[in-house]
Amino acid sequence: VWYGGSSERASDVKVWLSRKPLGGQWTTPMVIADGHGNSVWNPVLFQPRGSDIMCFYKCPDINTGEVVTSGDNGLSWSNWQRIGDGLVGPVLNKPVQLNDGIIISGSSTQVDGQSGWKVHVERSTDTAQSWTKIGPLHGSEWNVIQPTILTHADGRLQLLMRSGSDSDDNKIPTTWSSDKG
Repeated sequence: VWYGGSSERASDVKVWLSRKPLGGQWTTPMVIADGHGNSVWNPVLFQPRGSDIMCFYKCPDINTGEVVTSGDNGLSWSNWQRIGDGLVGPVLNKPVQLNDGIIISGSSTQVDGQSGWKVHVERSTDTAQSWTKIGPLHGSEWNVIQPTILTHADGRLQLLMRSGSDSDDNKIPTTWSSDKG
C-alpha cells in the first residue's frame, strides 16, 4: 500500500494497493481510498487478531485520520470512516497488539512547521473500534513525529521518534512505558 498522485498535497493523491498471492504475481494497483476530493498521506496496513485488515491514512489533512477495512484479504474495501475527533491513527508505522488484545498506535501531529511537531499514543481496548489519545509525550524542546513502537521481553514498550530539530540531527528521541502505553 502507498499513496500517489501528481504531487504531495494534490487533490488527486490516493491510497493504492497491490497484492501478491503466494506463488503469484503482483496484481494491478487499485485505489482503496480516494480522499473524497482531498489529498491523502501515510497509509498503514494493520490487522488486529481475528479482525478485518485495516488501512489507516491521513485525510483531509495531515492531522486527521481515516480508515478503510477489508474482510476478504484486500480484494474489496469499505467506505472511509473518520477514526474519531482529535485522532490521527498510526503514522507511517504499524500499531502493536499486546497479548491481552490492547492495541497501541504511535501517532503525531504537524502544525506550522517543525516547531509544531508533536507525538502522542492512541490506545484501543476493543479491537480498534474506539481509541483513547494519550499525550503529547514530550516537552516543547522536542520537535518529533512518526513514532514507532518496540516491544521488549520484560513487557515494556519503547517509542522511537523522528526528530526535526536542527540541533538534534542524528539523534532518535525515545520514551518508555511500563503500563501498556
